[in-house]
Amino acid sequence: MDFTLRTVIGTGLKTLRSICFLNQFAPGRTFVKNSLLILRLFRMNLISMKKIALVTILVLFASAAFAQTKLTVTLENIKGKKGSLRLGVFDSEEGFLKKAIGGRVIKPEGDKVTIVFDDLKPGKYAISIIHDENDNGEVDKKAFGIPKEGLGFSNNAMGKFGPPTFEESSFTLDGEKTIVIKMLYL
Repeated sequence: MDFTLRTVIGTGLKTLRSICFLNQFAPGRTFVKNSLLILRLFRMNLISMKKIALVTILVLFASAAFAQTKLTVTLENIKGKKGSLRLGVFDSEEGFLKKAIGGRVIKPEGDKVTIVFDDLKPGKYAISIIHDENDNGEVDKKAFGIPKEGLGFSNNAMGKFGPPTFEESSFTLDGEKTIVIKMLYL
């Protein structure tokens, strides 16, 4: 980080601390009254307009960066407690079933499992899950490429002669969302 950027960030943080100071010691005052007080300080040349603009931009970016999402995935119809459940989260057609942006590996403890993701940004996602019963990290297949192990996809999507597409299994996450995936054993 170069000197100029450090100076800008430091100035913005000092101004933000000033605003917090005002809000802390003037709790009965509304945000508008405190904003008017800040503008008076500006007129008295105690705070520059650049600092006020910088703090405003920092607050807007910080609120966007901390947008909260929570995805709860419930897996149903799990057969057996052997092996592990491998869940992958995908955010594009190109990476679907090839490169997960996140996921979990958990041991099945019954016929139903719930997994929570609270680290995803708002966007479009698809989920795939396999029940890797022998823990070899692969989908074992029967004749003609039919999976031996359980599998599932978001929207409970199933392809005709292979896995579903990203579009068929995708959903939009923009807040809190709960999805249910029913495991399928062929």
